[in-house]
Amino acid sequence: MKTARHQPEPRGQFLKSSTPPFDARWWRAKISSEDLSWARQNLARGSDASRGFPFFDQNIRLWTALYDGIPWNERVAFVKGERGPRVLLQLGSPYNYRTAYHQALDKRDPYLSPHGQFRWLEPDFHKHAFQFMQQFGPLFIDTETRLPSESLWVNLSDFWDKHARFVAVSKLWEERFDPEKLRANWEAIGGQHERLDNAAAAPLGHIPDPKHGHVRLCPSLPWEWDTHEQASFASSDHLRGLVHDLVYCELILHTQDCVLSWTRRPVRDGESTEDELFEPSRAFTSLWSAIWELFGLDTRRYGWRVCQICGLLFYPKDRRSVCCTTEHQSRWSKREWARRHRTGTLPAKRNVSHKKRDKEWLPKSVKRLQIAEGSDIDSVHQRCTLSAMPSRTQAVSVWICSRCGHEWQSKDNAKPVRCAKCKTPYWDRVKELDRKTKPTKRV
Repeated sequence: MKTARHQPEPRGQFLKSSTPPFDARWWRAKISSEDLSWARQNLARGSDASRGFPFFDQNIRLWTALYDGIPWNERVAFVKGERGPRVLLQLGSPYNYRTAYHQALDKRDPYLSPHGQFRWLEPDFHKHAFQFMQQFGPLFIDTETRLPSESLWVNLSDFWDKHARFVAVSKLWEERFDPEKLRANWEAIGGQHERLDNAAAAPLGHIPDPKHGHVRLCPSLPWEWDTHEQASFASSDHLRGLVHDLVYCELILHTQDCVLSWTRRPVRDGESTEDELFEPSRAFTSLWSAIWELFGLDTRRYGWRVCQICGLLFYPKDRRSVCCTTEHQSRWSKREWARRHRTGTLPAKRNVSHKKRDKEWLPKSVKRLQIAEGSDIDSVHQRCTLSAMPSRTQAVSVWICSRCGHEWQSKDNAKPVRCAKCKTPYWDRVKELDRKTKPTKRV
């Protein structure tokens, strides 16, 4: 009798390694909670706390040796012409940023992914930069080996310049269907476009070129328009088209650090290993490029949205969702209903025809009416106005009782049998004592 061969479970068949694959690996920064407290108390924002730290010129190479017990005063330096300090940090453990991205999609929480957390940071607040690097690592690692506990200098001025550029482009994409917010975001970018242009290898709307330095890939942007162009191209559709062109150009520019790599995985059959498989993959040499790749992947789906109640980012379950929770969605719907009825306007976004929309709000009693030709339906104030009201003429007979004086009407000329009030059958006869009053009938 043959015995059934035990088949290993899928988990035992494909063992998981604790080391992330090379194509999606990045390194966190080794930062403790005490370091976060020190950064919040001493670094403040921007270059406000530059008095208690040394200043250096840009052409001086900083000392990168980091030993145990080194005070933070020797790990912070300010360089002339920069908006923030440079800090000396140590590399920590590696992680897989693509795994973090898929976890964010599964839990519908963009803050679990590097690009969502990077979007949320408060500008020029150095404690937030430390928290980001503690969870996801610095944007660039300029070392040869990238071994744990290896030290490197991190430029927070460049960190916040790149953050400002990413947030500016992200806001354009998030508010591309809101004309008022879209114009406000374009104006905000125009006010700081010089800083945003210096945050990358090419200005906004350009890509690098080995011969000319950089070439334009995007049409002219709003701050480059003259008076005639501002009057001609200031429509919402044109500004929305510029958002698509700019996002397309930025994705090309910031993902040029992508290199072709290969992944390997063993093919197991039972307890013995037979062979290995090699598959092509993409790898990035900086977390900055990986952030833009994840942002580009979000554009294939609904992408994250900003909750209309609490202002937090979330991945929607449905394309119509505008709030992060059911409670917030219900509250926002009630506010929108109240706002529309106070102003007397219908929703701005409804994919229904004008004729179908006008019939939706009419009550059943009005729908059954035969509306005459030339009637006007006002969909804003929800009322129907007829240019010619239908009417008819009908004769009515009025009868007067000669006994009690009661009057009543009838639609025909048939003589009543008795009075409608006193019920006397002699309503049309005058008493013998009073012959002056006679029954009357008028039409």
